[in-house]
Formats: sequence, C-alpha cells, structure tokens
Amino acid sequence: MREYAAILAFDVKVTDEAMKFAEAEGVKVFTADIIYNLFDAYTEYVTKCKESRKSDGGNAAIFPCLLEA
Repeated sequence: MREYAAILAFDVKVTDEAMKFAEAEGVKVFTADIIYNLFDAYTEYVTKCKESRKSDGGNAAIFPCLLEA
C-alpha cells in the first residue's frame, strides 16, 4: 500500500538530496507551511490511491455464494 510510504513535512525545508532519495525509494513527500493544507493533500493522495486500487482490481473480487448441484 503505497499511501503509507509517505513523509508529512510540516513547516520544514526538505533538501533536494532527501527528495531524490525518497523518490528513488518510492516514498511520497508532502510539504506545507499550514498544517491543514498538509492534511488535505495527504488525505486526497490516500483517496486517489484507494480509488486506483479499486479500479485496478476490477471484477477480481470474489463474493460468497451458495451453489447447488
């Protein structure tokens, strides 16, 4: 679950080296000076990740059923 590989950097500067390392490792970095903007950006990202997972799965879900022979 890629949405859990994230860094929320509130009111700090993230170096270019750290950004490149995070990108190489598949970690999403969120930065903001206002905590509410940081929270909104992260929750939007999580929502997009969940929707992406749902659409990628398609009809692969298996639902319980009762079969009669």
